Amino acid sequence: MDRLDVVAENAIAEAPAVYEIRVSQLKAAIRDSAGAEEALRAIDSLRVNTRFLRRISNLLLDSMQTADALARSHIIQMDVGESVRLKKFPAKRFIKTWLPGIGQKDWFICDDGIVKVSFNLIPEEVVKYIRYKALTIAGVEDGELLQAVKDRLAKSVRDGLDFKQFKQEIDRMFDEFGVTRIDTRHLQTVFRTNVFSSYSIAQLDQVKSMADRFPLWKYSAILDNRTRPLHRELNGNVYRVGEGPIPPIDYNCRCTAQYLHAFEVEREGLKPLDWKGNPQIVRFNVRSSFESWVKDRQSSITPGAQGWINDNL
Repeated sequence: MDRLDVVAENAIAEAPAVYEIRVSQLKAAIRDSAGAEEALRAIDSLRVNTRFLRRISNLLLDSMQTADALARSHIIQMDVGESVRLKKFPAKRFIKTWLPGIGQKDWFICDDGIVKVSFNLIPEEVVKYIRYKALTIAGVEDGELLQAVKDRLAKSVRDGLDFKQFKQEIDRMFDEFGVTRIDTRHLQTVFRTNVFSSYSIAQLDQVKSMADRFPLWKYSAILDNRTRPLHRELNGNVYRVGEGPIPPIDYNCRCTAQYLHAFEVEREGLKPLDWKGNPQIVRFNVRSSFESWVKDRQSSITPGAQGWINDNL
C-alpha cells in the first residue's frame, strides 16, 4: 500500500511541470491578445501540442503500468510466502515466473529491499489497454483544459471584466484549475484514481487466475484525517472474490483490496459478509467504468488530439 501511494505521489509531483507545457502556451495566447474575443480566437487557432500529449500520456502510462505490475507481483509473492511458510507448493503454473535464482533477471527489488516486482507479469493485451487509457486521458485533459480557459474568458466578457485585469489574474486562474505546483487538486484526482484503479483491476485479474488460492478479500482503508466515513466503515470487512465494494470506490480513494490466501482463510477461520450493494459506491475497477467515462467526455477531445491519439495507438 505504501509503495502504491509512492507511485501516485511521484506522478503527481512530476505532473505540474508537464502541464506547464500547455499552460504556458495558453498564457502566451492570452497575454499577446488585445481583448477577450481575440484571445478566444487565438486559443481556437492553437495547434495540437504533441509535446504535452506525449509527456502526460507517458506519465500516466508509467504510473498505471507500475501499479499493475505491483498488484500482480504482490499476489504471486503472497502465494509464495504462504506456501513456503507451510512447506506447500505455490500455484504450479507460476513456478517458472517467480522462482529466484541466478537467471532471475525479470524481477526488480525496490529501494526498500522488500517489495519485489516483475513487469513481465502484465499480459500484452493489458499493456495495450493501459496505453489506450493513457492516450485517451491525455486527450481529454488537453481538451478540458482548453475549454476551461475558454469558458473563463467567455464569462469575463459576460461579466464585463476589464481584459487587462483578466490578464493580471491568469496565474491564479490556472492555480484554481488545480494543475500547478500551487494547487494540485485536479492532478491528485487524475493520478490517484487511475493508479489505484489500475492496481485494483490487476489484482482482481491475477487472483481470478489463481482462484483456488485466493477465495476472499478484505477491504483495507488508510485510516487518517483524510479518510471518508464510508471508507472507514468498510475497513476490515471480508467479502468473496468478485463481490463487495472493490476499491477504489470514489475519486481520490486510497483504499485497496487485500486478497486473502486460502491457507490464511483456513487458519483464521474467516467468513465473508454478504454484499447487497450500495448506490453511493462507484466502480472504477472494471473497463466498463472507463468506457462510460470516455463516452461522456469524447466531445472534449479536439480533432487534432484525436488524430494524435489514433496515430499512437
